[in-house]
Amino acid sequence: MLADGCRMQNFYCFYNILKDKSSHNTVDQKCLLLLDNHASHVSIQAIDFCKENGIVLLSFPPHGTHKIQLLDRAVFGPFKKMINTATYNWMRNHPDRTMTIHYIPGIVKEAFPLSVTDKNAIAGFSCTGISPFNRNIFTTVDYAPSSVTDRPL
Repeated sequence: MLADGCRMQNFYCFYNILKDKSSHNTVDQKCLLLLDNHASHVSIQAIDFCKENGIVLLSFPPHGTHKIQLLDRAVFGPFKKMINTATYNWMRNHPDRTMTIHYIPGIVKEAFPLSVTDKNAIAGFSCTGISPFNRNIFTTVDYAPSSVTDRPL
């Protein structure tokens, strides 16, 4: 992931980042760039630049990156549930208090060790198809258009 001075990523920012970060790439020494299929990555200028500089673009299907985010799927999901449970328990046990930012570390301390575990991290590799390898994580449905219209272009 790259960060630059642009508040919102657009194709001009993306193109400038490409130019800045790709000084070591050549057509003979290719580089693979994984994209999340965001509209800001699709411009003729950026695609032509990548072709000329040996950058191979691989884009994941729209709305599909969640399938390969192993920490989001196997660790942060359970962590969020544990945070919600710990917060609910705190409010139930302290009905006379208002929760402030000062109570958050205690809630995180309770939720973190229950969700950020070796077992959950290992499960992330499995559910994303990394290990054991599963080439069928994405199905033909994932590549289908998200909407269809008969409106003329």
